[in-house]
Amino acid sequence: MTETEGAVTTVAEIVAYALARAQAGETDEALSLLHEALASVPANAALHSALGDIHRDLGAMDEAFRYYERALILDPDDISIRLNYASGLKARGEYIRAANMQIVLAEAVPDYLPAHVNLGNTWVDLGRLDEAVACFERAIALEPEHPKANFHKGLCLLQQGRLAEGWPFYEWRWHPDISSFLPRPFPVPAWSGDDLRGRTILLHAEQGLGDTLQFVRFVATVLRRGAARVLVEVQPEVRGLLAQSLDGERVAVIDRGPDFPYVESLPPYDVHCPLLSLPLALGIDLGAIPADVPYLGAEPRLVETYTHPIAAAAATVGEGRPLKVGLVWAGGGAHDRDHLRSLCLADLAPLALVRDVLFVSLQKGPAADQASAPPSGMALLTLDIDDFADTAAIVAALDLVITVDTSVAHLAGAMARPVWVLLPLRPDWRWLENREDNPWYPTARLFRQRHRDDWTDVVARVARQLEHVTASPRT
Repeated sequence: MTETEGAVTTVAEIVAYALARAQAGETDEALSLLHEALASVPANAALHSALGDIHRDLGAMDEAFRYYERALILDPDDISIRLNYASGLKARGEYIRAANMQIVLAEAVPDYLPAHVNLGNTWVDLGRLDEAVACFERAIALEPEHPKANFHKGLCLLQQGRLAEGWPFYEWRWHPDISSFLPRPFPVPAWSGDDLRGRTILLHAEQGLGDTLQFVRFVATVLRRGAARVLVEVQPEVRGLLAQSLDGERVAVIDRGPDFPYVESLPPYDVHCPLLSLPLALGIDLGAIPADVPYLGAEPRLVETYTHPIAAAAATVGEGRPLKVGLVWAGGGAHDRDHLRSLCLADLAPLALVRDVLFVSLQKGPAADQASAPPSGMALLTLDIDDFADTAAIVAALDLVITVDTSVAHLAGAMARPVWVLLPLRPDWRWLENREDNPWYPTARLFRQRHRDDWTDVVARVARQLEHVTASPRT
């Protein structure tokens, strides 16, 4: 214990205060408080555990694990310390050890909810979704309104293709413990699938660009449900593309205004629905996914603009008719799983060994700079790309798109263009599990990691398939 302004402060109070300061962004102050206390009581497990928590949140997992390891030695019976240590094991890639420790903990203390949630997430990382769902269900039995258990159960069900079961749980994404995509203060009711005749519905984007491109397919379904008018509010990067594809007598695509996320400046509407809540409202199951492609298309005059430089570059590659292939090797850095889905352009070097291929960079963001130094032997064309209308026009002029899990995968699929998607061992739910095709996009082919963080095998399989395509006659 320490003396602070005449009052006795316990270690528990110091830990709670330090963690609160760290949560508020005052990390240096939090670390200083904990280290000062640790100087007085160096054998206190709670202080080591709290230091582990802060370093974990900073992304310094090796340092965090050392603190967790010390805390466990000091107090091997403390439930939360054992749970943190298991989380540290998982962060180090020791998933089986983590799972075994979490199993023991969940069995020893069956009413300890975090043990079931953490074990469920470890099973997800190991691709064992049935076991994960069982863990989340045990957690929900202990606390029916637990947001993470409900949400993560929903993600598992969706990835298993159990869509009708999963959509209600996916609505937990609006909880502040899950994400920053919080509900907006719409002055009208949310649409839940009731009669739309004579009414205007606002459909609004809520997450990433890929989500928007994937779920605008439901605009046609909503129209068939009798909506008098559909307003589609989307991100400015895709507004032009969607307007040329969807605008019509009963559909208007509108840009998020400068006052987003406020709603006062929107045109009049009677009901609203987030784009990713449409499958729940429409009752969409795996066999009912509207996959009539293309539902997005490029502007013909813009396609002509890009066709000429691509054709000119292709004429300098190999003999005959080179294959024109778009490449995207990295996602946006803001995605919380971007480190799992992104590569470097250098990782695609084996593709450069395939003859008679012109590669065209569709990469945006900081990773686009890598195109200035492509792998040896790779004929790589870079073009100016302003927005998704440009990207769509380029995609329309290509024979194939090869991409990691980014919005371009959704764009190419929505345009009914051949697209090969490179996926991590634990992919996003929409790519389902254990299949090379995808019901959302009939023209997509999936290349999945067989081992965690191993892109070498994935790229090798893509290169072999690319060789097969180039060796086949093309019209």
